[in-house]
Amino acid sequence: MPAILEMLGIPYVGSGVLAHGLALNKAFAKKVFMYHNVPTPYFQEFYSGEEELDPNLKFPAIVKPACEGSGCGIHSDSVVYTEKDLYKKVKELLNNYQPPAIAEEYIDGREYTVGIIGNGKDKTVLPIVEIDFDRVTEEYDKFNTFESKHGHGGQKQIICPANLSDEQKAIIEKTALMAFDAVRCRDLARIDIRVKDNIAYALEINSLPGLQKGYSDFPRMAEAAGMSYDELILKILETAIKRYENK
Repeated sequence: MPAILEMLGIPYVGSGVLAHGLALNKAFAKKVFMYHNVPTPYFQEFYSGEEELDPNLKFPAIVKPACEGSGCGIHSDSVVYTEKDLYKKVKELLNNYQPPAIAEEYIDGREYTVGIIGNGKDKTVLPIVEIDFDRVTEEYDKFNTFESKHGHGGQKQIICPANLSDEQKAIIEKTALMAFDAVRCRDLARIDIRVKDNIAYALEINSLPGLQKGYSDFPRMAEAAGMSYDELILKILETAIKRYENK
């Protein structure tokens, strides 16, 4: 849709075609993160499942499709501990999803998601959400699977605003803002982050975050900031209008 709008010269809200393309492909997004020194887990791409394993990739690793969202292709067996299980999961994904599949170092830490509205130096970081897996039963692993994202597994708790010290908040916000700028997002985005040993690792960036009232994280963050749903939508729209006016 953004490509059609650009070809027709119609102004629109949100990131441009390149930013959306980079964000949708986790492998390319992570390469951009690495170039811009945004902390992100080390990873390897797989197009055939016959590639030699990168000796720098540490176990446990999490295997997922590079170009899917909403937890598609990520299940309780996606975290692997051996080379054999890694290749088994990679080949399974390549049979069911568009290549590549990626395997990245699994960051065993607290998980957060960060919403940003704005452009350039005029950006607002919304209250941070923590996805707390402490209540998850033994049946489910402590990370976001397709099942847990869609209400079919575990008992994760969504905490907003997250209970963070000023230092922790600053570390997470810095990584989120760096990721936003690295991919050249515009107007709004949401960044998924895991924190381990006081390092905030960008897992992926959502250049078109869900805005479903009463369900999506972005409206939940806005509500915690004292914004109504209408105020959130208008703020995003006004941000885009201001960008066009400055352009």
